[in-house]
Amino acid sequence: MGTLVIYFSQTGTTRAAAEKIAEIKKADLVEIKPERPYEMSYGKTVLTAMKEIFTKARPALAMEIPDVQKYDRILIGFPKLVPGF
Repeated sequence: MGTLVIYFSQTGTTRAAAEKIAEIKKADLVEIKPERPYEMSYGKTVLTAMKEIFTKARPALAMEIPDVQKYDRILIGFPKLVPGF
């Protein structure tokens, strides 16, 4: 069994942290990629994220989801876009 670091990064900050953690932990690394990329504008991204949260939307992904059963530890990294969530 091993460790998986799975992350979403809009600007690259979370990506850099996830890559460093994966390197230190000798973990597999997977980036979450939405089928339809988010706007680069922070304000528009926050509005989209809030809409998805409130409508319980699950955007389609443009990546393969790994078999998580082969991992005993999964670390998830993502930016905090909306205060309170």
